[in-house]
Amino acid sequence: MNFLAYSIVTTIALNTIILVIINSELLKRKKDFAESENQKLKVGNLEAQKQVLLQQIHPHFLFNALSTLKSLIQESPVQAEDYSIKLSEFLRYSVQSHSTELVSLEDELQFTNDYIDLQKVRFGNGFHCTVNIPENVLQDKLPVFALQTLVENALKHNGFTPKRRYLFP
Repeated sequence: MNFLAYSIVTTIALNTIILVIINSELLKRKKDFAESENQKLKVGNLEAQKQVLLQQIHPHFLFNALSTLKSLIQESPVQAEDYSIKLSEFLRYSVQSHSTELVSLEDELQFTNDYIDLQKVRFGNGFHCTVNIPENVLQDKLPVFALQTLVENALKHNGFTPKRRYLFP
């Protein structure tokens, strides 16, 4: 009888240990899965916030750009043609880079230079921007729209006129 009781207790103990190990592994897997899903949701949320921001910025920018283009068509058709080419390059980059997280500094710089050229036409002599970036960093990566946003914010938050010019930097 002692042997039977010992066998039953041993079997119950082993089964309990096995169940604890299995439950621990299942809980760990559930936790890992939940953390993975949480991370995916965070990334999706950030992407959605980025999309909302881009959708808010582009209509306002496009309205100003088209108004400038309309004025140029009447005043200087040659300059209007150049402006429309810069605008189309700017918009093409915006659309193509929409799903990209990081871009080369060289690509972002070209995009930002197009933006600067558009703003120079819009603001005339009131705005001057010089960009000096060493060639050895042109292949470095940075978030898409980072430079353009910097220039845009500098323009937005600084009052300037042709008499009181804004030099960036």
